[in-house]
Amino acid sequence: MEFLKAMVIIYLFMAGFYFFIYLFCKMLKKIYVAIFKKNDLSHINEVPSKPNNSMLPHQEYLSIKDNDSLLFIHPSTPQYAFYTVDELFRAFAANNVDESRIPQELKGYYQTLLTQQAQVRERQEEAVKKLKRQQVNYYTGNELFEAIINNRVDESRIRPETLKYYNTVKEQKTQQLENVAVKKQQDSDYYYKRKMARKGYWKVTPKQIREMNWREFEAFVAGLLTEHGYKTILTPAQNDEGKDIVAEKDGIKYFIECKHWKKGSSVGREYLQKLVGAAAGSGVTNVIFIATCSFHDNAKVYAKEINKSNMFHLELWNMNKLLEVANSIPGNKYQEQKLCN
Repeated sequence: MEFLKAMVIIYLFMAGFYFFIYLFCKMLKKIYVAIFKKNDLSHINEVPSKPNNSMLPHQEYLSIKDNDSLLFIHPSTPQYAFYTVDELFRAFAANNVDESRIPQELKGYYQTLLTQQAQVRERQEEAVKKLKRQQVNYYTGNELFEAIINNRVDESRIRPETLKYYNTVKEQKTQQLENVAVKKQQDSDYYYKRKMARKGYWKVTPKQIREMNWREFEAFVAGLLTEHGYKTILTPAQNDEGKDIVAEKDGIKYFIECKHWKKGSSVGREYLQKLVGAAAGSGVTNVIFIATCSFHDNAKVYAKEINKSNMFHLELWNMNKLLEVANSIPGNKYQEQKLCN
């Protein structure tokens, strides 16, 4: 009985001893791998496109289909350890790299991976652009010209090589439209001036003048001057640069400003100064200020000073002067007699 007890004790002791030896050897192996195998990069000759069977046992990793390549992802990696080469590649493939875990000796390898990734993305983007270009229904030469003429151009359908042609034609068309608009405005102004000037053939009264709007008044004055031998240009309704009419007679150029104001108003010095300033900027020395109201005393004083300086000749026309000019057009009596008949 004592012998059996001794044998059991010896067996248990030996089993415990061998188990201790097993654990000790396993711990030594882990220490060896952690110290020596982790920094051994001699087997790295080039950046692998994807892990092979010797690098990654398939049963330990998850595989994901991404376009034409397989990405192998390790299910878990200790957060406190540096990457090995395989772990870094797997983390990069999964787009889950913790750069703080990349050892110094693997920095170049990681940069190579990033470069390759950028090149792949660039090729993919170029392929997408090429596909889009193939899908676009580009204009032919005739179609583009017709679209420009009809003002229905879809610029996304213009080929890059024809963009210069399109811009040239577009500029030419814009210039033609501007020329047509200017000609139309000139013709309209001329017709309007002649129409309003015909009122000057008959007796003009202050009431008739006050019933006009400001634009009709400007055209009426231009027409009167035309009948008195002036060549006149009616400036645009907006951005007239400080004058309403540009007139010329016997080689002398005039800047004329018109104010269709209510009775009882008065034109001050500052309005005359603005007209004189516009004339001075264009080298014109003869100016006429025409108003349906009176002139303030400071405006009259300013006009005297300007005329005394012999630099400018400034005339002030009030309602009385305007009626005198309007009713003194040559042929006035003849038109009156013709109407009476």
